[in-house]
Amino acid sequence: MKKKFMESKIIILPLLAGYLGLIIYVAWVSDDAFITFRSIENFTHGYGLVFNVGERVQTFTHPLWMLLQSAVYVLTNWLHPPFGLNRLFWGNIIISLSLSLSTVLIYSFKVARSIKIATLGLLTLSLSKSFVDYSTSGLENPLSHFIAVCFFGFFLNRKSYSQLQIMGLSFLTAFATLNRLDTLLIYLPVLALVVWQSPNKPKAILSIFIGLLPVAVWELFSLFYYGTPFPNTASAKLYTGIQTV
Repeated sequence: MKKKFMESKIIILPLLAGYLGLIIYVAWVSDDAFITFRSIENFTHGYGLVFNVGERVQTFTHPLWMLLQSAVYVLTNWLHPPFGLNRLFWGNIIISLSLSLSTVLIYSFKVARSIKIATLGLLTLSLSKSFVDYSTSGLENPLSHFIAVCFFGFFLNRKSYSQLQIMGLSFLTAFATLNRLDTLLIYLPVLALVVWQSPNKPKAILSIFIGLLPVAVWELFSLFYYGTPFPNTASAKLYTGIQTV
């Protein structure tokens, strides 16, 4: 039955190809991404995770996305790709396209339970200007989308969870949070539901705490290295002293 279901999903390949062609056509890198690019260059050249050398200020808001790009940047530098001085730009585009395509593939073949749901989901995503535009853009959205589809695909396909599986959900939550801090609000209610349904709530809570340790480690590092647990942009945007009506 499952084999026949997978074979029937082959008919959505044209929609997948259309989505890929669309995001390639509109692929772009926003000016905000170049803030992270500069931090990556300083980091990979040994000057620290900073925008200006000697000033410990966290100007990027997506640690996981920054670290992923840094790893690819170092690798492509070692491999001497044909991109030259533009390898950060093109590396960002390639990572974004790869993650965005992986997201819709996982949704179509692993998450969607019928060909109708897969088709409707693909059409909805392809017709969403915001989703298509931010399938690239240079920012962390593609990685956020990828983590979200992995998390909810895993969550929705099970009725009960072992302690190891709860820890896996918690690790995905940690990755999502490190990619963008405010996305934690999306995942916490789900983790709370998992704890509520667990027959062994203390162990479930312990598994979640273990899974969220990467967030705690980053926040402690940020507090030590930058002097604050939050990016500079948070205080710059939220506490301006400007009164609004």
